[in-house]
Amino acid sequence: MDKIELIFDMYYDELLDYDYWDHVSIERYNLVALMLIHIKNDRLKLIPDLFSFFNEETNFHINDSYQKILFYIAKYHFLKRTNKTINKTKNQYIEMVQKLVLFFLMKITFINYFD
Repeated sequence: MDKIELIFDMYYDELLDYDYWDHVSIERYNLVALMLIHIKNDRLKLIPDLFSFFNEETNFHINDSYQKILFYIAKYHFLKRTNKTINKTKNQYIEMVQKLVLFFLMKITFINYFD
């Protein structure tokens, strides 16, 4: 997380400027990374605007499953820190992980992401 934060501190404008986005996929990864940084630093008021770039009911992009896994990690921790219901998001994460047969990620990454 500290390295991701350093990259955003150094290259924020370049990472979030459309001129530098080669692809929608990069946009999604950058937005999720920014969400995780905000969560880490308890800047939770900034996150709902970032969620608005994602429509969970549709595919995010061609590598949708991986992006949604990272998105659900961010969403889970945001909801947890704001004392909102996390069960739906946790189940969505588990569904995506099972779909990709990445069971080992379930305990290591999702629940303990910031530990």
